[in-house]
Amino acid sequence: MRTTPLVFALTLTLAAAAPAGAQPGSTRQSPHKRLERKCDACHVPTSFRDIRFSHQETGFALEGPHAVARCLACHNVEDFSRVDKSCASCHSDVHRGRNGGTCERCHNPGGWRVFDSEDIHASTSFPVMGRHLLVDCEACHPGMPEADFRNASPECIGCHRSDYESVASPDHAASGFSTDCRECHEFTAWTPAVMSDHDAIFPIFSGRHHNRWNQCSDCHVSAGNYRVFECLECHAHTVENLSLIHISEPRDRTRSRMPSSA
Repeated sequence: MRTTPLVFALTLTLAAAAPAGAQPGSTRQSPHKRLERKCDACHVPTSFRDIRFSHQETGFALEGPHAVARCLACHNVEDFSRVDKSCASCHSDVHRGRNGGTCERCHNPGGWRVFDSEDIHASTSFPVMGRHLLVDCEACHPGMPEADFRNASPECIGCHRSDYESVASPDHAASGFSTDCRECHEFTAWTPAVMSDHDAIFPIFSGRHHNRWNQCSDCHVSAGNYRVFECLECHAHTVENLSLIHISEPRDRTRSRMPSSA
């Protein structure tokens, strides 16, 4: 079809009237001043408000609450490349800077309350294991979330002083036991307790006495002094038994002598 001078002039007029930034064949102004992708990379013909873009292609996958976030909540409409990937660019710090600015150290895209305390504590001076995994964070870090988590004491006695002072069998305070619970106890439970140096004095975690007792008071009959112990609570000796077992012992000794109290 021949283009008449009138049609050619009309085409030039319409092109001149199209706003800057408009897409070819359209007189609508594009809100994007700088965009390297074509319109159909994000939009569909039915509606410009229907955005269907695979954000994973950018290296920042949208997961959890991010999957339903509005594009303009993070991006500048005129230039989508102007975006800060740091958490602080979109989220206010409820910790008020006391725990550093790297939210991803403790949190993940699943939500603020979704975090792995075991993994977080692995890089601290107090690894969380056993029963401690079930403890609420605020039990050790009071004043959350504004609290400075670094102020929590890694010492057992910081949280377990009442346990240390209340136990009576044996009386830890009166007997001068260490306040470092880890010397005798595991992270899984208070019992059974293991005193690693006890076997050097008298074997109870090995040999014939292993698993033959239930608690310290089976042998240590004085709650205030663990140096006092009694064998006959478990061993009902007779003269005949003594003769068979303790060949070198005098026959008139039917009872073990208790060491003097310390």
